[in-house]
Amino acid sequence: MSESTQNCPPGTNSRVENSDSARPKQHHPEFYMQDGSVILELSVQPGILYRLHASILAKCSAAFEGMFLLPQGDTSPERTEGKTDSHPINLPLPLNTTALDFDHLLDYIYNGATEHPQTDEFRVSVLQLSTFFELDDGIKYAIKEFEGMGKKFDPALQFQLARMFRVDK
Repeated sequence: MSESTQNCPPGTNSRVENSDSARPKQHHPEFYMQDGSVILELSVQPGILYRLHASILAKCSAAFEGMFLLPQGDTSPERTEGKTDSHPINLPLPLNTTALDFDHLLDYIYNGATEHPQTDEFRVSVLQLSTFFELDDGIKYAIKEFEGMGKKFDPALQFQLARMFRVDK
């Protein structure tokens, strides 16, 4: 047997299929929740696992709701995507998005509109990923926050965000 095979029962594929096996996986320090029901790995930062509550994400986001309603091919718990650390759901994110942007969105979802950084970076992350994942509340929150800044809202950033996310105001 080659180094990439394991002792498997006859008739099963004996090749190790996890191409990321060389890369150790780590639990996110804040968003790997022991009572979470779905495990995600971001396309922009492979190796960091998020364990979140599918019901909370689906309630907030039409995109997550649709994703969690998709049928699972292999229903055995150890092979079902998103149920174990070895088979997380690979979550694609838009170009120029970072894991920190996703962390900001989760901070907004889990901690509400008041307990988070009061920075443009946070607001832009919430607006960008709320648009991507169809979180109407997040979009409304970010726009309201930017509008509340009045003259402190950088006109160049205002123009850029309005064009990128089709904000009329």
